[in-house]
Amino acid sequence: MRFSRRSLLGLLPTLSLGRIASAPAAAQTEPTFALPMGWDGLLPGDGIVIRHAFDVENTSMYPGWWHTGENWYLDFDGNSAGAPIYAVADGVVVFAGSDYPGRVVIIQHDGGIYSMYGHLDYDLLVGEGATVSRSQMIARVLNKTDGRSPSHLHFEMRAFLIESIVNGDAPWYDYACGYQCPPGPGYWPFYSELLPTEVGWLNPLHVLYGRAYGSDIPTDAEVVVSRSGDVFPLRETRTGDPTGTIQLEPGQRLPLLEIATGDEATLETSADAYAVWCKVDLGMQRGPGWIPAVRATNEFVQTDGRPATVRIDLLPG
Repeated sequence: MRFSRRSLLGLLPTLSLGRIASAPAAAQTEPTFALPMGWDGLLPGDGIVIRHAFDVENTSMYPGWWHTGENWYLDFDGNSAGAPIYAVADGVVVFAGSDYPGRVVIIQHDGGIYSMYGHLDYDLLVGEGATVSRSQMIARVLNKTDGRSPSHLHFEMRAFLIESIVNGDAPWYDYACGYQCPPGPGYWPFYSELLPTEVGWLNPLHVLYGRAYGSDIPTDAEVVVSRSGDVFPLRETRTGDPTGTIQLEPGQRLPLLEIATGDEATLETSADAYAVWCKVDLGMQRGPGWIPAVRATNEFVQTDGRPATVRIDLLPG
Protein backbone atom coordinates (compact mmCIF):
# COMPACT_ATOMS: atom_id res chain seq x y z
CA MET A 1 0.00 0.00 0.00
CA ARG A 2 1.35 3.44 -0.96
CA PHE A 3 0.70 6.26 1.52
CA SER A 4 0.01 9.86 0.65
CA ARG A 5 2.20 12.61 2.05
CA ARG A 6 -0.60 13.68 4.41
CA SER A 7 -1.41 10.18 5.72
CA LEU A 8 2.23 9.22 6.24
CA LEU A 9 3.03 12.41 8.11
CA GLY A 10 0.19 11.66 10.47
CA LEU A 11 1.88 8.39 11.43
CA LEU A 12 5.32 9.84 12.11
CA PRO A 13 6.49 10.79 15.61
CA THR A 14 6.32 14.47 16.45
CA LEU A 15 9.70 16.14 15.85
CA SER A 16 10.99 19.37 17.36
CA LEU A 17 10.96 22.33 14.99
CA GLY A 18 12.97 25.51 15.29
CA ARG A 19 14.67 23.96 18.26
CA ILE A 20 16.38 25.72 21.13
CA ALA A 21 17.83 22.96 23.31
CA SER A 22 14.98 22.04 25.64
CA ALA A 23 15.33 22.10 29.40
CA PRO A 24 15.44 18.90 31.45
CA ALA A 25 14.41 18.81 35.08
CA ALA A 26 17.91 19.84 36.18
CA ALA A 27 20.93 21.29 34.47
CA GLN A 28 23.26 18.79 32.85
CA THR A 29 26.92 18.86 33.70
CA GLU A 30 27.97 17.05 30.50
CA PRO A 31 26.49 17.24 27.00
CA THR A 32 24.11 14.43 26.07
CA PHE A 33 25.38 14.36 22.48
CA ALA A 34 28.84 14.77 20.97
CA LEU A 35 30.38 14.56 17.46
CA PRO A 36 31.06 11.18 15.79
CA MET A 37 34.50 11.48 14.17
CA GLY A 38 37.87 13.10 14.65
CA TRP A 39 41.49 12.13 14.74
CA ASP A 40 43.64 10.67 17.49
CA GLY A 41 44.56 13.39 19.99
CA LEU A 42 42.14 15.99 18.57
CA LEU A 43 38.64 17.00 19.61
CA PRO A 44 36.02 15.20 17.51
CA GLY A 45 35.03 17.42 14.59
CA ASP A 46 38.24 19.47 14.53
CA GLY A 47 39.15 20.19 10.91
CA ILE A 48 36.30 18.04 9.60
CA VAL A 49 34.60 18.81 6.30
CA ILE A 50 31.21 17.27 5.57
CA ARG A 51 31.65 17.08 1.81
CA HIS A 52 28.07 16.08 1.11
CA ALA A 53 25.68 17.08 3.85
CA PHE A 54 22.20 15.93 4.77
CA ASP A 55 19.31 16.42 2.33
CA VAL A 56 21.61 17.53 -0.49
CA GLU A 57 22.38 16.06 -3.89
CA ASN A 58 25.62 14.08 -4.00
CA THR A 59 26.48 14.99 -7.58
CA SER A 60 29.71 12.96 -7.57
CA MET A 61 28.00 9.64 -6.80
CA TYR A 62 24.18 9.84 -6.87
CA PRO A 63 22.93 12.76 -8.96
CA GLY A 64 19.17 13.05 -8.74
CA TRP A 65 19.02 11.63 -5.19
CA TRP A 66 18.86 13.28 -1.76
CA HIS A 67 21.59 12.26 0.67
CA THR A 68 20.01 10.86 3.86
CA GLY A 69 23.14 11.38 5.99
CA GLU A 70 26.44 13.24 6.10
CA ASN A 71 29.78 12.19 4.60
CA TRP A 72 32.48 13.10 7.15
CA TYR A 73 36.07 13.60 5.96
CA LEU A 74 39.23 14.59 7.78
CA ASP A 75 40.41 17.83 6.24
CA PHE A 76 43.94 16.55 5.62
CA ASP A 77 43.98 14.99 2.14
CA GLY A 78 40.37 13.84 1.90
CA ASN A 79 41.11 10.19 2.68
CA SER A 80 39.95 9.43 6.22
CA ALA A 81 40.92 5.75 6.51
CA GLY A 82 41.68 4.85 10.12
CA ALA A 83 39.93 7.83 11.69
CA PRO A 84 38.33 6.93 15.05
CA ILE A 85 34.53 6.82 15.22
CA TYR A 86 32.69 7.61 18.45
CA ALA A 87 29.17 6.93 19.72
CA VAL A 88 27.40 10.30 19.70
CA ALA A 89 25.41 9.51 22.86
CA ASP A 90 24.71 6.79 25.42
CA GLY A 91 22.76 3.92 23.94
CA VAL A 92 22.52 0.28 22.89
CA VAL A 93 23.96 -1.21 19.69
CA VAL A 94 20.99 -2.65 17.81
CA PHE A 95 22.82 -3.52 14.58
CA ALA A 96 26.43 -4.32 13.70
CA GLY A 97 27.09 -5.89 10.32
CA SER A 98 26.35 -5.50 6.59
CA ASP A 99 28.84 -4.51 3.90
CA TYR A 100 28.23 -0.91 2.91
CA PRO A 101 31.14 -1.39 1.82
CA GLY A 102 32.54 -1.75 5.35
CA ARG A 103 30.54 -2.49 8.45
CA VAL A 104 27.57 -0.51 9.74
CA VAL A 105 26.76 0.17 13.40
CA ILE A 106 23.36 1.48 14.51
CA ILE A 107 22.81 2.69 18.09
CA GLN A 108 19.45 3.30 19.73
CA HIS A 109 19.30 6.33 22.05
CA ASP A 110 16.75 7.69 24.50
CA GLY A 111 13.93 9.58 22.87
CA GLY A 112 13.32 7.03 20.12
CA ILE A 113 16.17 8.10 17.84
CA TYR A 114 19.01 6.17 16.22
CA SER A 115 22.51 7.03 15.06
CA MET A 116 24.04 5.13 12.14
CA TYR A 117 27.72 4.86 11.20
CA GLY A 118 28.68 3.43 7.80
CA HIS A 119 31.91 2.50 5.94
CA LEU A 120 33.56 1.20 9.11
CA ASP A 121 36.56 -1.10 9.31
CA TYR A 122 35.55 -4.76 9.54
CA ASP A 123 37.23 -5.08 12.94
CA LEU A 124 34.51 -3.40 15.00
CA LEU A 125 35.03 -2.57 18.67
CA VAL A 126 31.37 -3.22 19.62
CA GLY A 127 28.75 -5.83 18.82
CA GLU A 128 24.97 -6.06 18.87
CA GLY A 129 23.54 -5.74 22.37
CA ALA A 130 26.49 -3.74 23.70
CA THR A 131 25.77 -0.71 25.89
CA VAL A 132 27.88 2.26 24.82
CA SER A 133 28.61 5.68 26.32
CA ARG A 134 28.81 9.09 24.68
CA SER A 135 32.19 9.55 22.95
CA GLN A 136 33.13 5.88 23.36
CA MET A 137 35.20 4.72 20.39
CA ILE A 138 33.27 2.06 18.46
CA ALA A 139 35.30 1.61 15.24
CA ARG A 140 37.64 3.18 12.71
CA VAL A 141 36.91 4.29 9.14
CA LEU A 142 37.41 1.58 6.52
CA ASN A 143 40.24 1.97 4.01
CA LYS A 144 37.95 1.94 0.97
CA THR A 145 39.54 0.65 -2.24
CA ASP A 146 36.51 0.64 -4.55
CA GLY A 147 37.61 3.91 -6.21
CA ARG A 148 34.16 5.51 -5.92
CA SER A 149 35.12 8.00 -3.21
CA PRO A 150 37.88 8.57 -0.66
CA SER A 151 37.47 6.76 2.66
CA HIS A 152 34.94 8.53 4.91
CA LEU A 153 32.20 8.09 7.51
CA HIS A 154 28.58 8.00 6.36
CA PHE A 155 26.66 9.27 9.40
CA GLU A 156 22.89 9.42 9.92
CA MET A 157 20.44 10.40 12.63
CA ARG A 158 16.91 9.06 12.22
CA ALA A 159 13.68 8.25 14.02
CA PHE A 160 13.45 4.63 12.83
CA LEU A 161 15.39 1.39 12.69
CA ILE A 162 13.05 -0.25 10.17
CA GLU A 163 10.56 1.88 8.24
CA SER A 164 8.21 -0.08 5.99
CA ILE A 165 8.47 2.08 2.89
CA VAL A 166 12.25 2.68 3.24
CA ASN A 167 13.94 -0.54 4.39
CA GLY A 168 11.11 -2.69 5.72
CA ASP A 169 8.45 -4.97 4.31
CA ALA A 170 7.16 -2.70 1.54
CA PRO A 171 10.01 -0.53 0.16
CA TRP A 172 8.96 2.03 -2.41
CA TYR A 173 12.29 1.83 -4.24
CA ASP A 174 14.70 -0.95 -5.14
CA TYR A 175 17.99 -0.70 -3.24
CA ALA A 176 20.97 -3.03 -2.99
CA CYS A 177 20.50 -3.15 0.79
CA GLY A 178 17.50 -5.46 0.37
CA TYR A 179 14.40 -6.47 2.33
CA GLN A 180 14.26 -5.67 6.08
CA CYS A 181 17.79 -4.19 5.94
CA PRO A 182 18.51 -1.90 8.94
CA PRO A 183 21.26 0.22 7.30
CA GLY A 184 18.85 1.36 4.58
CA PRO A 185 19.71 3.00 1.27
CA GLY A 186 21.62 6.14 2.23
CA TYR A 187 19.81 8.04 -0.54
CA TRP A 188 16.24 8.97 -1.44
CA PRO A 189 15.12 9.88 -4.98
CA PHE A 190 14.16 13.36 -6.11
CA TYR A 191 11.05 11.98 -7.78
CA SER A 192 9.58 10.72 -4.48
CA GLU A 193 6.52 12.55 -3.17
CA LEU A 194 8.22 12.61 0.26
CA LEU A 195 11.47 14.16 1.41
CA PRO A 196 13.89 12.22 3.67
CA THR A 197 12.73 14.04 6.81
CA GLU A 198 9.13 13.11 6.01
CA VAL A 199 9.94 9.43 6.39
CA GLY A 200 12.07 9.77 9.53
CA TRP A 201 15.62 10.89 8.72
CA LEU A 202 16.83 13.93 10.71
CA ASN A 203 19.40 16.67 10.17
CA PRO A 204 22.32 15.21 12.14
CA LEU A 205 24.02 18.39 13.37
CA HIS A 206 20.70 19.92 14.39
CA VAL A 207 20.16 16.86 16.60
CA LEU A 208 23.68 16.74 18.05
CA TYR A 209 23.90 20.44 18.93
CA GLY A 210 20.21 21.00 19.69
CA ARG A 211 20.01 18.11 22.16
CA ALA A 212 23.50 18.50 23.65
CA TYR A 213 22.30 20.42 26.71
CA GLY A 214 19.14 21.62 28.30
CA SER A 215 18.41 25.33 28.06
CA ASP A 216 20.09 25.76 31.45
CA ILE A 217 23.67 25.47 30.18
CA PRO A 218 26.14 24.53 32.94
CA THR A 219 28.44 27.33 33.99
CA ASP A 220 31.60 25.52 32.86
CA ALA A 221 30.32 24.60 29.37
CA GLU A 222 32.55 25.72 26.52
CA VAL A 223 32.90 25.62 22.76
CA VAL A 224 36.27 25.45 21.01
CA VAL A 225 37.16 27.17 17.73
CA SER A 226 38.12 24.48 15.21
CA ARG A 227 40.93 24.63 12.70
CA SER A 228 38.42 25.57 10.00
CA GLY A 229 37.13 28.59 11.97
CA ASP A 230 38.45 32.14 11.48
CA VAL A 231 36.20 35.15 10.92
CA PHE A 232 32.66 34.73 12.25
CA PRO A 233 29.50 36.77 11.65
CA LEU A 234 28.26 38.20 14.95
CA ARG A 235 24.65 38.66 16.08
CA GLU A 236 23.45 40.59 19.07
CA THR A 237 20.27 38.48 19.34
CA ARG A 238 19.41 34.89 18.48
CA THR A 239 17.36 35.68 15.38
CA GLY A 240 18.64 39.10 14.35
CA ASP A 241 20.81 39.94 11.37
CA PRO A 242 24.60 39.92 11.85
CA THR A 243 25.84 43.29 13.04
CA GLY A 244 29.51 42.69 12.27
CA THR A 245 32.25 40.08 12.38
CA ILE A 246 34.76 38.81 14.90
CA GLN A 247 38.06 37.02 14.34
CA LEU A 248 38.83 34.06 16.60
CA GLU A 249 41.87 31.81 16.85
CA PRO A 250 41.77 28.01 16.33
CA GLY A 251 41.82 26.30 19.72
CA GLN A 252 40.35 29.33 21.48
CA ARG A 253 37.83 28.35 24.18
CA LEU A 254 34.67 30.38 24.71
CA PRO A 255 32.15 30.06 27.55
CA LEU A 256 28.89 28.69 26.13
CA LEU A 257 25.69 30.43 27.22
CA GLU A 258 23.02 29.02 24.88
CA ILE A 259 22.51 26.96 21.70
CA ALA A 260 19.87 27.43 19.00
CA THR A 261 19.40 25.18 15.98
CA GLY A 262 17.18 24.86 12.94
CA ASP A 263 14.55 22.17 12.45
CA GLU A 264 15.63 18.58 12.99
CA ALA A 265 13.06 17.65 10.34
CA THR A 266 13.86 20.47 7.94
CA LEU A 267 12.15 20.48 4.55
CA GLU A 268 14.95 22.48 2.93
CA THR A 269 17.19 20.73 0.43
CA SER A 270 20.68 22.21 0.46
CA ALA A 271 23.46 22.84 2.96
CA ASP A 272 21.91 26.28 3.51
CA ALA A 273 19.33 24.46 5.69
CA TYR A 274 21.97 24.08 8.43
CA ALA A 275 21.53 26.60 11.24
CA VAL A 276 23.44 26.10 14.48
CA TRP A 277 24.21 29.25 16.49
CA CYS A 278 25.90 29.51 19.87
CA LYS A 279 25.60 32.36 22.32
CA VAL A 280 29.06 32.76 23.83
CA ASP A 281 30.87 35.12 26.17
CA LEU A 282 33.36 37.04 24.03
CA GLY A 283 35.05 38.74 26.97
CA MET A 284 34.93 42.13 28.64
CA GLN A 285 35.26 44.17 25.44
CA ARG A 286 32.49 42.36 23.50
CA GLY A 287 30.31 40.61 26.07
CA PRO A 288 27.74 38.00 24.99
CA GLY A 289 27.08 37.44 21.29
CA TRP A 290 25.77 34.81 18.87
CA ILE A 291 28.14 33.17 16.37
CA PRO A 292 27.52 30.18 14.04
CA ALA A 293 28.91 26.75 14.91
CA VAL A 294 28.54 25.40 11.36
CA ARG A 295 28.47 26.98 7.90
CA ALA A 296 27.54 25.93 4.39
CA THR A 297 30.22 26.22 1.70
CA ASN A 298 30.41 25.85 -2.08
CA GLU A 299 33.32 23.40 -2.09
CA PHE A 300 30.82 20.90 -3.48
CA VAL A 301 27.53 22.04 -5.02
CA GLN A 302 24.35 20.51 -6.34
CA THR A 303 23.42 20.58 -10.00
CA ASP A 304 21.29 23.66 -9.23
CA GLY A 305 24.37 25.47 -7.84
CA ARG A 306 23.30 25.47 -4.18
CA PRO A 307 25.88 24.43 -1.56
CA ALA A 308 26.28 20.78 -0.58
CA THR A 309 29.19 21.08 1.88
CA VAL A 310 29.32 21.99 5.60
CA ARG A 311 32.24 23.06 7.78
CA ILE A 312 32.17 22.76 11.59
CA ASP A 313 33.70 25.88 13.18
CA LEU A 314 32.73 25.54 16.86
CA LEU A 315 33.24 22.26 18.70
CA PRO A 316 31.65 21.08 21.94
CA GLY A 317 34.41 21.66 24.49
